[in-house]
Amino acid sequence: MNKALLGAILGAFLFPVAAHAETISQALLDCSKESNTLKRLVCYDRLVKDIKQYEDGELPAFSLPNFEVSDSGQNTTAPSASATPRPAPRQEQSVNRDADADFGLARRDEDKDKKVYFTIAKIEKSGRRNVLLTFENGQVWRQTDGESYRLKVGDVVYVERAALGSFVLSKDDIKKRIRVKRER
Repeated sequence: MNKALLGAILGAFLFPVAAHAETISQALLDCSKESNTLKRLVCYDRLVKDIKQYEDGELPAFSLPNFEVSDSGQNTTAPSASATPRPAPRQEQSVNRDADADFGLARRDEDKDKKVYFTIAKIEKSGRRNVLLTFENGQVWRQTDGESYRLKVGDVVYVERAALGSFVLSKDDIKKRIRVKRER
């Protein structure tokens, strides 16, 4: 049983279905012509693995892997490729906007451990013991929890990212925090 399965697997890997395929569509057609389901599956798996390495529609020509069967019955592979894989080019996005002005609007990883300091310009009380804070730079933040927190115009506070995409507001000299949400 093990020898038959090992023979089927070795035969599937040694079958040169996509060895000389020039394009992805040609390799797919070659794989679909295989009548043995296990060999066809292995051919498709190999094709998908090669597609992930290359961004172009052209697959490189490659030589078949060398297989060695050890005494324990497990096969070891030493594949060799004539073409070296090239990584896909990364496009870097350049943002010309001020980072502090965007804080709280977009989810970015660089905002994660960042404290942004603001000076309070205006405080409006809203319902349910919540306040609406307007900072000197024009940003407006609304308190979302009902906690009481003493703030006055001119205080320097900081806003930082909290769990689950929320934000907290506090002062450096006070341990207490309130949850806030950016309005504008």
